[in-house]
Amino acid sequence: MRYQILLLVNCICYVIVADEIDTSTNEDLLLRYKEAVKQRLLPDQRYCGYQHKDDRPYDSPITALDEFPWLVHVRFSNSEYEEQYADRCSGVLINNRYVLTDAYCGAESIKVKIGEYNTNQSVSCDPASKLEDCNEPVYDIAVEEIIRDGKKSNGPYDFSLLRLVKPVEYSDFVRPICLPIDQSKRPSPTSLVFSGWGAPNSTGIAKKRLTYNVVNDEVCYKESDWLEGNVKFANASFICTSPPINPTTLACAGEHGGPFMYSLTRRIQWYVEGIIVSVMHKEGSSNSCNDKYPVNGIRITDNTIDWILSTIRR
Repeated sequence: MRYQILLLVNCICYVIVADEIDTSTNEDLLLRYKEAVKQRLLPDQRYCGYQHKDDRPYDSPITALDEFPWLVHVRFSNSEYEEQYADRCSGVLINNRYVLTDAYCGAESIKVKIGEYNTNQSVSCDPASKLEDCNEPVYDIAVEEIIRDGKKSNGPYDFSLLRLVKPVEYSDFVRPICLPIDQSKRPSPTSLVFSGWGAPNSTGIAKKRLTYNVVNDEVCYKESDWLEGNVKFANASFICTSPPINPTTLACAGEHGGPFMYSLTRRIQWYVEGIIVSVMHKEGSSNSCNDKYPVNGIRITDNTIDWILSTIRR
């Protein structure tokens, strides 16, 4: 069954068409994934989604230098926006050549920043470390090709794949996340983690960690004044999350296009559950970082995986 939902993202009104999730194991998809791993088009489960274990509290909004090494900063070119908003999107590495983001962030992307921690620093160091603990220099890679998923009906696509002009070099600070290939092993998380460089302005900010609760889609409708009367969410691939009662930090506009994540074993191996398409805020609010409003996204389904496997190449 297919559904149409009307979304308002950054004041752009569009329709997303998505398929209902099939939770049954897709054996053909698993075989194709194994073949992609064999051809080195995707990382296998022994490498993807792993990061160095750190000593920071799990509920802290502050990330370690090498935490979430698959997150990249997407810079796009759009004459409608001021220069300070040109890099307010994120994306996620799924292999050494492709970044997955949402349709909006991918539409006019020109390059991605690899290995970034603080937006004002090429090299960031941990002041709490007794040793000289620093990340590797940030570097840019241009986008060679923008590929949108094949489903379109009177509106934009759900996802974009950004093919980079050259492969990234893996390190402690740069590596890919896992895709949720096997639906039989996929959990139904009650909370999701996401990260990004969202801020109320263009000042430097370090990569942060946020955990929001997965809630009924109705919450995104009822708690969003600017969406009221425009949308009724009823889509199996739609993700609605809400901040905890006493959040240490809140999402900002810069989290757009980044991944919703979960780990099968606490903080061990990470998977991308979906991509953020909207950080909701109160109408007229000048600082979305102060709003305890939902963050929503689109879930990666078997159809998404099928599209990725059919698209990526060396």
